[in-house]
Amino acid sequence: VVAEGPHAGFDLLGEEDRAARKLYLSLDEEAKQAARAGPVEGDVILGPGQEQRMPARGLPAADMSTGQRASLHALIEIWAGLLSPKLARTELARLRNTEFDQLVFAWIGPEQEGKAHGWRIFSESFALEWITPRAEAGHVHALWRDLARDFGRTR
Repeated sequence: VVAEGPHAGFDLLGEEDRAARKLYLSLDEEAKQAARAGPVEGDVILGPGQEQRMPARGLPAADMSTGQRASLHALIEIWAGLLSPKLARTELARLRNTEFDQLVFAWIGPEQEGKAHGWRIFSESFALEWITPRAEAGHVHALWRDLARDFGRTR
């Protein structure tokens, strides 16, 4: 959150992070354990030029309660609001109709607010990542990536 100046109070991607934290905190201890993907160890995994797969750690949407699945969908909708309206409708329909059950939610780092942390939502062909790559919890790297039709992919 910007502390002072003309943008005081601005919270870059704060709504997204609050929704992800709310989802994580709604999980019981067993589900939290499944969702934990370890400590913050650096930057987003699928940044520019990165072709590796997501780590297998995380909680599948199929293992979530109805309310948690609704929270996961709402989180993706918040992110989609950053896209153009036409692209957002297309991407949300694709996720809802073809792969919602294959999505996995992963939490990285501690659950305490103000600490460096991150989270991911991913499947074989889709990824959202949000991470604070350094100890300063206000510095965010984030991405939405369509891995099946990735125009930024290197060959």
